[in-house]
Parts: sequence; C-alpha cells; structure tokens
Amino acid sequence: MNPALSVLLFSTLSGAGYGMLFWSALLALTGGPRPQPLPLLIAVLVALVLVSTGLVSSLFHLGKPQRAWRAFSQWRTSWLSREGVAAVATYLPALLLVALLGLGYLDPTSFVFSAGPSLLVVAVCAALAACAMLTVICTAMIYASLTPIPAWRHRLVVPVYLLFALCTGGLLVMALASQDSARLGNVAPMSAMALLVMLLLTKWRYWRDIDGAPLPASRGDAIGLPERSATVFERPHTEANYITREM
Repeated sequence: MNPALSVLLFSTLSGAGYGMLFWSALLALTGGPRPQPLPLLIAVLVALVLVSTGLVSSLFHLGKPQRAWRAFSQWRTSWLSREGVAAVATYLPALLLVALLGLGYLDPTSFVFSAGPSLLVVAVCAALAACAMLTVICTAMIYASLTPIPAWRHRLVVPVYLLFALCTGGLLVMALASQDSARLGNVAPMSAMALLVMLLLTKWRYWRDIDGAPLPASRGDAIGLPERSATVFERPHTEANYITREM
C-alpha cells in the first residue's frame, strides 16, 4: 500500500489525541498520583489540537471535501458516518472538562480532587472516556468492515487501533505531566510498559495471521469460474483514482 499522507496524519494524530483524552479523563476521575488541574488542562488542550488537526487532514482524502457534512446523515449504516458523529460528540465533554479544570486552576477551592470528584465531574469524565474510545473503534471498523480485504477484516484490527491510541496518548500525557514536576510514581510507567508489550504481541499475532492465512477467494471465484485459473490482461480502471494510487 501507499496510503495518502492525510490518512497517516489522521490515524496518528487523532489516535494519540483520543488516547490523551481517555487518560486525562481517567486521571481527572481518579485524581492520579498527584492531582493538579494545570497538567491535566494542558493535556486536554494538546489532545484537542491533535484531534482537530487529524480530523481536518482527513478532509483532504475526500473527493469532494465541501460535501463532508453529508457523511453525518448515514450513521445508521456507515462506520465512516458514525466516526464523524462520535468525533464531534467528543468535543462536548472535552470542552466541559477544560472548563472544569480551568476553574480549578484559577480557584483551587472550587475543584478539589482530594475530597472526591463531584457528580458532574464523574459524568463529564465518563462521557469523555467513552466517546474517545468509541471514536477510535469507529475508525477501526471502517477498515475491519471491508470484506473484500482479508487483511483488514481481521478480529485484531480494532484491538490494535485501541492499543495504539492508549499507548501513544498515555506516553504523551506522562511526558506533559513530568514537565510540571509531578511525581508519576511507578504505576504509570509500568502500565505504559504493559500496554506496549500487549501492543507488540497483538500486532505480531496479527502479522502472523495475515501472512499465513490463505486467500478466501481466487480470481476465478470472483468472476464466477470456480476452480479455474484467471489472468489479468487489462487494467480494471479506465483512469487514475485513489485505489490505483494507494492500493
């Protein structure tokens, strides 16, 4: 494959951003090893920048970017549409968390982690974590739902997407937290190592499966001539398109 740069930017930046939103919501909900509003506020803002940059870059992969709004109407049947709806929905709890963290930074007495998060904080953080992971799942399902491509139609595609988002987002959150002289302790680095090992093993299993699995259909099967050998003598496309460029 030769994927477009816009797809690479979207997958990388948005995945890391949604991972950061998930961990930021979890830290805001649990308090973390050393609860402080400012590092979390910076993490959420950086995550929103990454997510927004990734979403904007994905528009350049569309044939008609000006018609992107129409994708939201097909959420009942299209994973691409569901991804768009989930991505937009994630902004609401993310911005609410920014407001809560900003209020806590300006007036620490109004947002005290040590006394336990309020019902509003719990609801906002739970919604943000759920929306972030749901968006990543929808992104993965765009590929995992394509039956004609066996390498994408694999049971490990969704877990790999989730693990990549959690690993990259978690590492970025820890990097930002360490800049504020916050003590991470041993739990965060050990959790990151465990996730990275899990990602490596899952990705290795995925590569092994797709390398060893036989193709579900031959060219003869595709044209209605089972058990016959078919050869290609002419390109199936009359002009260049994203399939000929990227596949």
